[in-house]
Amino acid sequence: MRLLDIAAYRDLCAGTGAGEPVTAEAAAIARVVAYARRAWRGVGLEARTLGPGDVARVVRRGEATLFHVRAYPRRSPDTALVVVAGDDGTAVAGHILIALAPDAGAPHLIAPGLDVARAPTSAAALLRDLPRLNADLHDAFAVVELSDGTYLQTLAEPHGRFLLEHQLVTTSCHYEVAGGVDRTTMTAAMVSYAAGDGAWIDMVPWRRQRL
Repeated sequence: MRLLDIAAYRDLCAGTGAGEPVTAEAAAIARVVAYARRAWRGVGLEARTLGPGDVARVVRRGEATLFHVRAYPRRSPDTALVVVAGDDGTAVAGHILIALAPDAGAPHLIAPGLDVARAPTSAAALLRDLPRLNADLHDAFAVVELSDGTYLQTLAEPHGRFLLEHQLVTTSCHYEVAGGVDRTTMTAAMVSYAAGDGAWIDMVPWRRQRL
């Protein structure tokens, strides 16, 4: 089983827009549900009974078919374990846990050291606020949050370095940049993340962090 990172998922779906809704055969749904059961705990989701009704939608994007298995049907119905497979539910390329719109909402900044408890943010606001982030602050971190558990965060370290991490929904899908980054890269990544343009994905080499 392959847990896709955000870059691999993006590449599988590249250039295909929102995708085309399709109707999957019952046998394909059954195969995907069986796969999701095996992948469930590995992405940090609490065990529950999964059935065909948990496959909320099926979308074809390019050569891949994306089966959206609801992670939290009541609390966050648009957060899904997305299984990327062939039309018949075989040839699975992998899976990713991801918050889709509207669960992935407007970005908010959390930065206690900058006197921002939690407030809506934007590229302009981040360019104003982030230059004040430094290792001498009592709370020397900043988080751009899209939804509960989905965020990009940084921590100021001595000598102008910044830890940079992002998470998709749960701590089992948490990623970091080894060795940290400089202020310019940190700021550019945070601004890109808030803007939703995806450029932050390729700015640095991400690796999964076991928490």
